[in-house]
Amino acid sequence: MVTDYPISLRDDILRAGAKGMMRIFGSVFYARLFQREMRNARDFSRYWIGAELLRRSGLESYMRRFYGIALDQIDIDLAKKRMLWISEHASLGNLARRLFRTRRQGPTNKQLARPKSGFAPLYRLAQQNLEKRGVQFALGVKPVAIDRLENGFQLRLEGRVITAGRLFSTIPIERVQALCAVERQHVLNTTTLISLYFSFSGERGFQQPIVYNFSHDGAWKRLTVYSDFYGRTHGREYFAVEVVADRPDSPVEVAELDFRAHVSANGLFRGDLKLEGAQVLTNAYPVYSRDAARQADEAIAALRAFGIQSYGRHGGFNYQPTARVSTLDAEAALGFERKAPQPPGAIEASPHKEQAPSPLLISSPTTP
Repeated sequence: MVTDYPISLRDDILRAGAKGMMRIFGSVFYARLFQREMRNARDFSRYWIGAELLRRSGLESYMRRFYGIALDQIDIDLAKKRMLWISEHASLGNLARRLFRTRRQGPTNKQLARPKSGFAPLYRLAQQNLEKRGVQFALGVKPVAIDRLENGFQLRLEGRVITAGRLFSTIPIERVQALCAVERQHVLNTTTLISLYFSFSGERGFQQPIVYNFSHDGAWKRLTVYSDFYGRTHGREYFAVEVVADRPDSPVEVAELDFRAHVSANGLFRGDLKLEGAQVLTNAYPVYSRDAARQADEAIAALRAFGIQSYGRHGGFNYQPTARVSTLDAEAALGFERKAPQPPGAIEASPHKEQAPSPLLISSPTTP
């Protein structure tokens, strides 16, 4: 069924019946009393909502699909840092409070969507504004090597050489290690994400614009119906499906067949479902297996000793869920600090230390 995200009090708890609810609450009490030691993400999740609700809700299956490994293999430090939403949104106490609270009156949240033409117009405007300030861009070129100079760096590209006093990297750690010949001590695993783009005409079987796959089957993890925001095209709905691939060379055809079989078995998208295109993105998300965070920190420290500052989702092996998190990380890496609160609309950051001249940023492409 399609139900509330991430935990539905009605469908995940009340529909379990008297015996099922006894098992759910019993597993929570048991975890709180006898399973207080937290060694991994499964222990963390089980402590807050119990093993029974973790399984019944499908949350365990979704997180295994999202992170690329079983929960008992996910580092506990990551769980405490990135999975606090479980204790905030999925604990039984919060569920009970949501059940009995009255609906507040007032304005609803405003949803913002990018232009229908995509990200390109937004990036183009940002690029033009930065170029007016003296920033230079080299887009669509492949880096060959990074050389350390006495007063900075030399980045060799295909057919071009760039020198800079300071270098920042947001590309995968193993890639920048190879470019500057820094020894690679560990293999940091990442997930591969396949994006499937469909158009559809018929009865899709749900009303929500975004659906997460919490079921125990199917490789896809989320679908977004973009036509709910932008309108239909030639009478057809269109949406994107994110599929976590088993390996970097996983065929798109396998992902498509798996998605079609799963939604068909669950009575979704009854009608004309057509694949319009697909993309494959390697190094989509870090795989936070045990000791991966420590290994990433060691690799980043080795790059810093070489003079390169590596940060971001790829360069810092750091899952960043929002643009705000990325902004704060970038400001910290650049040596900026936010001033005291300003009047509404006045948000600014100021440097608190002198920066080296001619900084250089190397970055990798992302999905549109």
